[in-house]
Amino acid sequence: QTTDAKHPELGLHNRFIPPRDPRHMEFASFADISDNFEKLDFFGGEPLVNTTHLDLLEHMIASGKSQECTLYYSTNVVQFPHKRLLDAWQNFKRVELSLSIDGLGNKFEYTRWPAKWSKVERNVERFMELHQLYPDVEWDIQGTTCFSAMTLFSFRDTINWLKANMDATYVNVVNFPNYLAPHIVPETVKNSLMFYYMGQYDDTVNYVNLKPYDAKSFKQFCIWMKRQDLYRKQDFATTFPDLYELIQPWWNEYTKDLSNENYHSDWTLENA
Repeated sequence: QTTDAKHPELGLHNRFIPPRDPRHMEFASFADISDNFEKLDFFGGEPLVNTTHLDLLEHMIASGKSQECTLYYSTNVVQFPHKRLLDAWQNFKRVELSLSIDGLGNKFEYTRWPAKWSKVERNVERFMELHQLYPDVEWDIQGTTCFSAMTLFSFRDTINWLKANMDATYVNVVNFPNYLAPHIVPETVKNSLMFYYMGQYDDTVNYVNLKPYDAKSFKQFCIWMKRQDLYRKQDFATTFPDLYELIQPWWNEYTKDLSNENYHSDWTLENA
């Protein structure tokens, strides 16, 4: 939570810090049924920092069942697995890693604050080196990225980088929260986007046309990004200049009032 004397509207309703402390899930409780496992999927929070799941993996190694099981991890790439986990992975049939990256350089640092791109870039290299370091393991390391209202014009650079550095790529289209869904932006932005991509990645980019412009959600997008900027001391305009240039009139008007009342109100420039 954050408060700011100049911006009292950044109050309890604006939670950037989880209201509950993180906790580890005790995976050892699944040991009794682990003989039936064919594949284990570990999602977030961040599974590479949850050491309790190693108890389950090591139990399966001791029982001899690990060789029949595939492991899947979705990671934010900020962490690299420690030696104990790497040693465990060598005993499994297959290890699939989904490296989630929603931008490059300063765009990554904006979307995944407070992570640093230099560390993530090095971790990607280290993940890809696993092919050579552990050749007896069947590895599948893919890059995953999200197509959202925030990444409309940066998506191409990100997906091209992932294709050049990973075994495969996968795209998630954001539908929730609604203020980040790609279709919510004004029609002028959608038209510019179609011209920008010129028929490339149509299977992803055309999601902006599946639903009409959502004026209220777009207002919420502008307010939420500005709130983040104030809290994180970032700048949406310089991080995403292609998008900001197109939405600046809306942005300037909506971010005059960052209050919760304005955020939830039905008022928009279109119905003013």
